[in-house]
Amino acid sequence: MRLNQGFTLIELLIVIAIILILISIALPNFLEAQLRAKVTKAMGEMKSLSIAVEAYASDRSNSNRPYLFGEFVQDRPMYRWTYGYAPDSLTTPVAYIKIHPEDPFNHGEFSIYGGQQLNYPAGHLHRHYRIAPRTPYTGFNSAWTEDSWRTYLWPMMTKQWGAFQSNYILVSVGPDKVEDIIPAYHPLVYSPTNGTKSLGDIGIHSGGIGR
Repeated sequence: MRLNQGFTLIELLIVIAIILILISIALPNFLEAQLRAKVTKAMGEMKSLSIAVEAYASDRSNSNRPYLFGEFVQDRPMYRWTYGYAPDSLTTPVAYIKIHPEDPFNHGEFSIYGGQQLNYPAGHLHRHYRIAPRTPYTGFNSAWTEDSWRTYLWPMMTKQWGAFQSNYILVSVGPDKVEDIIPAYHPLVYSPTNGTKSLGDIGIHSGGIGR
């Protein structure tokens, strides 16, 4: 009597179906865990940036924070407030932090609240976390006055955190990959209670964590 040495087509289809079912169950859990890990990473890196910012201010015996900016806008102070680029002053000449970490949710393809789509290559400043200080820029070509910043823009950015008296806020674009808070001033804050992949920016402020 000859024994069957292989699977029949039906048996193979059953095995494939079982594998696909297992993948469909496991994949969402894997993606969820991956997303949670990115949120944790972003919070940890922003906390490190926050510590560096505080150390920078402490060494100068005042409340000034390093405004985050990049090389190509060093001569244009308005952009330090508007776009919140990562600061050279935190790494040189004193290394308060070794590197400017890139936002794990920002791989160059993101949008600004309101619909503008952006795409930047690896290493570009737009891939970094953003910071906004409570003290506004009111110098040459400023788009706002100190009064309008304090009474409108700063409260708009911080109202969901109750962080009106904070000296600064740090933000990540979050899982939705939309810049809500900086520079759009749309106070949409990420909350995991709305689902891991929910809308809003992840952030911290000088008074604590806001998410």
